[in-house]
Amino acid sequence: MEHVKIKDGLKVCMAFSSLCNLYIQDNKPWDLAKSNARRCAEVVRTGINALRLLCAMLEPFIPSFSAKVYEQMNLLNAKGERSERDETLLEFIWGHPERINELVPGGH
Repeated sequence: MEHVKIKDGLKVCMAFSSLCNLYIQDNKPWDLAKSNARRCAEVVRTGINALRLLCAMLEPFIPSFSAKVYEQMNLLNAKGERSERDETLLEFIWGHPERINELVPGGH
């Protein structure tokens, strides 16, 4: 336990959350919906996938938050559980940042 850096982990999560918020604020999907539907869909897709990644990052710290978001995003299986893939989500994207947009199925 002495090698676990909880505060550092939370700082990374909060920094990622801030970047996600900045991305949404800068791209303004609410405006894009009126002028560029394709770009709006890309921004929303990126935001949704980033939220899923943030939930995976925060789950060890606040599992109830992640569970609530998974439920709201309809990402739980029929038993109300996460999938096996969720257990290795961070490994899935490690070294492959382009995979972030594959965390939530298209058209979800």
